[in-house]
Amino acid sequence: MDDFRVSRLTDDFRVSRLKKEAFRKYLDSNGVVHTLFTKVLVALKQNAKPSSTLDKLGGPSVSDYKKLQAEKSDLQIKYNELLARLQKTL
Repeated sequence: MDDFRVSRLTDDFRVSRLKKEAFRKYLDSNGVVHTLFTKVLVALKQNAKPSSTLDKLGGPSVSDYKKLQAEKSDLQIKYNELLARLQKTL
């Protein structure tokens, strides 16, 4: 009886494998595999390109840049005030 089960399992496996192979051939012959492969490659290629060079390099965004410029301006004013106070004390 064990031999019968093993034989049955191998037959089922063979049938399953043949069905998968037939389905793969069907997809391949109708261009489905090629179409899916092309669409996946196009999607990967489009996602790989950043919208700008700064995005690729990881530079600050425009809003970050404006905030940094405002902070720099504030610090420059404070620096000038401190420098003027220092000049008065000398």
